[in-house]
Amino acid sequence: MKTLSAIAKAFIGLVALAGGAVLADGLLHWKAVEWLQFIAMLIVTIAASRLKVKLPGINGCMSVNLPFFLIAAAQRSLAEALIIGCTASLVQSVWASSRQMK
Repeated sequence: MKTLSAIAKAFIGLVALAGGAVLADGLLHWKAVEWLQFIAMLIVTIAASRLKVKLPGINGCMSVNLPFFLIAAAQRSLAEALIIGCTASLVQSVWASSRQMK
């Protein structure tokens, strides 16, 4: 496995720092009005991030949560959209699939 160059490490660190700053700003200015809708969208998005779709001609699969990210970005506040996106991405990355795709 190749190691990353110093420029690549600096870029990754800068992107992570910028993302953390945006997330912190969104959470500091959070004003949730409709808790039930937010929690329902969060649960549905987490469930969708567990689903995988195999696309023809591609060696791999794609998660189904992109439409939910777009809906959250269009209809929810910045903090709610960030929480939905970060939580679903974390679930998709960490929670290993227990069954094989067919």
